[in-house]
Amino acid sequence: MAGTLGGAQASFAVAWLLLSALALCGASAVGGEAAVKRFGPSAATKVIEVPADASETRAELGVLRGLGGYTKGFRRWDGFVARVFGGGGAFGVMGPPGGCSSTAGRRSKTSVTARLGACDYAVNGGPFSMDTGACLGHSVSAGVPVCPDCTVGGFGALGLRRGSGGGNATWVMAPAGLEWEDAEAMNVTELISGFSMLVSESKALPQKGGEIAPRTALGLDARGVLIVLEVDGCEKCPASVGGPQGLTLAELADELVKLGAVYALNLDGGGSSTTVVHGEVADWPTSKDVPLPHPLERDVSTVVCIRAPTASFI
Repeated sequence: MAGTLGGAQASFAVAWLLLSALALCGASAVGGEAAVKRFGPSAATKVIEVPADASETRAELGVLRGLGGYTKGFRRWDGFVARVFGGGGAFGVMGPPGGCSSTAGRRSKTSVTARLGACDYAVNGGPFSMDTGACLGHSVSAGVPVCPDCTVGGFGALGLRRGSGGGNATWVMAPAGLEWEDAEAMNVTELISGFSMLVSESKALPQKGGEIAPRTALGLDARGVLIVLEVDGCEKCPASVGGPQGLTLAELADELVKLGAVYALNLDGGGSSTTVVHGEVADWPTSKDVPLPHPLERDVSTVVCIRAPTASFI
């Protein structure tokens, strides 16, 4: 009858409401190592939480020799990896010194931004427009949006929510990006935009495109240690000297799995890929995508900044 519910109907309605509430609150990921939840004013925002490693802040550096291949008569292309422990106190994002918007930006070399930010270790960060310098996706630096008028635009992101009241920090992986309002509601104070997820639940994800190029990526292992991987290469090396060198996205994902990544995000690559240690370029960037007799940095947008005591390269 209208306006009343029978016993069975009432039980069903209560169960349906409970299930709906649970769906809105999210669910735990397999193994309990991370949680998938919905936060903030945008109920459709899906994030993956990984508790950050809480050990003493430090960065261990290594060289993966020849990971990016070899160009005949020129050089070997190496990979550079950093494992950042105690990342809650080490991870930061730097915007371009001249700022950026959704329509324009003043780019800067990774090494220049790293020195300005007193970064012990740094790599190039998120995507940008090569034509205008405009930032793409949402990034946050010290609790302030890097590009206030940018939209998420489907660009993935990795961020950090620092612990409060002595609590541990938490990594926040957003496969489809994170709006500023959501980041603020979650107290995410550092956020770097990127491209697609490379690894999820320790499995390499299928990737579009088979181009070989230099690459930069961030990963998280099961302990919440941050993995920073940059691989040198030459995107437009001619066939006469061996053709393009570096990694495909699929190869990059596989390498991150080998390094122990449970989750990983692809950052800007190609001629942008650069590794900086104590303000000095440590790799061989190829801004023009062709082999040159000396490293040549590209002017980029955001930079991943690690402030932590670092060991020498192995």
